[in-house]
This record gives sequence, structure tokens and C-alpha cells, in this order.
Amino acid sequence: MGHSVHEQTVDPKSQFMNSALQFSMTSVPTLVHDECISGMLLGFLSTHEFFWFAQTHVVWAAAVLGPVGAAVLEARLVPGSFRSHESAARVVALLGLEQKLAVNDAQVANNIMRLLIQWAIEAEKLGPPLERLLTFIPMPVAAAHLEGDDVFAQCKRALVSSQMSFQEAAKAPRVGMWMACVLEAIEGKDLELALPVWEEDILVSQHQAPAGIYEGVRWLVQLAHYLEDLPRLAVILRGFPIALQAVAEYAKQLEASPSLGCFPHVDRPLRSSNLLRLLNRAGYTQESIST
Repeated sequence: MGHSVHEQTVDPKSQFMNSALQFSMTSVPTLVHDECISGMLLGFLSTHEFFWFAQTHVVWAAAVLGPVGAAVLEARLVPGSFRSHESAARVVALLGLEQKLAVNDAQVANNIMRLLIQWAIEAEKLGPPLERLLTFIPMPVAAAHLEGDDVFAQCKRALVSSQMSFQEAAKAPRVGMWMACVLEAIEGKDLELALPVWEEDILVSQHQAPAGIYEGVRWLVQLAHYLEDLPRLAVILRGFPIALQAVAEYAKQLEASPSLGCFPHVDRPLRSSNLLRLLNRAGYTQESIST
């Protein structure tokens, strides 16, 4: 007799995973204190399954951030929640966690990873509603990608962070500054409002992370372009050679990859030619870019 049409071949791995997940949902303390079971589960779970499980059972997600799960979780954190190390690093910077990371302490690093997981879980819930409220916040911010590297994405991350349930995000000083200064500059169409955040970025970068100067200049250029105020920015950057060099580097990138100057719900793309005109106004010559 043939097999019934309702019979299905059960994949042993899927059967094991289903049993393990059901068991762990009801036996979290036992599971997370058994290194063998924890390690086995972490090895079997796909990235998608891992983050579904982490979101479903936050207690378990926090518990496996000990010595057993930290290495595996770190490998899964980026592809599961942030898409790139750079986007995760931007959240770390926004929440003001860089100095804590610099301590190079395992427990501190695990605590930061807990915060990043919680941020990613809550951002996934808070982000989409913003996209449906385009009349209440500027459209480029509402439509920005949370993992993006532009000024609108950073504003969206700040806005989402301000609505989160944990104080490390909702009350982070930089979150407040981006809300009060940069988001306000977009809403009020006034570049000057954003300058306090940029000035702090540059001051910190000069003393701690020179690479951050490029990031700070890039988002300010994007904002000035959106506000149609690049001539004003040329005046602000005049006599600031490090910042002008960062503009020149950005111009090279846009020349090589014009799509980098396109942002959701921003009609005019930012082009290399826009930055060359800015550099000329600021007294930075074309020859300086090619050297």
C-alpha cells in the first residue's frame, strides 16, 4: 500500500530543534546552566532561528551572554541585527558606549552586547510605525534605513532610541542632542541648529578618534545639501583644513559611487560636483584633491 498523502518525512535536525526549543522555553534555568546543552543549541540554531528565539525569550538571550555563548553570539549579532559592524558601531556611539568598550573587560563587553540586542529588538518594533507617520516627522527621517550611514538614518536611530524602554538608550545624552539639534535642524530647516552636535563630534574626534572627523563632516554635508545651504557650510569649514580634506575624500567617493549620494525621499542626490563647488568656495583647490 502506498504512503498516505498526509505523511511527511521529518527532518531529524528540525525535530531536534523543535524539541529543544520547546524544552528551553519551559526550562530556562536548567538550559543556560548546562554548558553542553547551551553550546549545542547555539551551534544548531541558524541566525534567523537564534534571533527569533532571543526575541521570544529575552531571559535566555541574556543568560547565554556568559562565557559559553558570548563568542557565538558576537558572530551572530551583526548579521542578525545590524547588517554590518559599522551600523552596530553607530549605535554604540549614539548610546555613548565607546569609552566602556575601551576598557577591554569581558563583563563590560557582554553588558554592551545585551544592550545592543535589546536595542535591536526594540528598534525592530519601533521603526516601522515611524514609516507610516510621514506627516509627523520629516519624510527623509521616517523613510531612512535604521542601519544606514547617513544623517537621516542617525536621526531615525535617535528618535527610535528616545522611545525605548531602557534608560541607556532613552536617556543617552547623545540621543538627546541629536533630537534637540539635528532633528530640529531638519524640521526647522536651519543648519545652525545642528552645529553644537557637529562641534562636539569634531572636538572628540580630534583627541580620541581622528577617523570620526570624516563621519562628522559627511553627515553635516548631507544635512547642508538637504537644506540647500552648502554655501553657508563653505563659510563654516573655511580655515579648517582637516574638515576640508574630509570633504575632498567624500567627493572622491561620490565620484566613484554616485549612488552614495542618494537618500530616501530626498529629491536631489548629493553629487561630487556639489562638493567641488563647496571646496572652491572654501578656498580648497582642485589640486589638493588629487594629491
